[in-house]
Amino acid sequence: MKKWLKFAPPPAPIETAVKVEITAWELEEPFESSFHDLDLGPDGLVYAVNINKHRLTTLDPKTGEQITHPFLRGSYGLHHGAGQ
Repeated sequence: MKKWLKFAPPPAPIETAVKVEITAWELEEPFESSFHDLDLGPDGLVYAVNINKHRLTTLDPKTGEQITHPFLRGSYGLHHGAGQ
């Protein structure tokens, strides 16, 4: 540990950064899924892939409504070149 670089914390946020409001949502059932590829769509919905349940979940941040969209059976892994 003596050889470790000394940690220099970043400066405190200023201006608009201190006015930011962060909201977090639980997607689907807490602790039962693993999500990746979150993206904000042009329609304002948040899209997230649930890799444990093989489906896409959409979240409307204005209402909190969540809708799940199952992937078609046999479609898993197609984006990695399977089935080509």
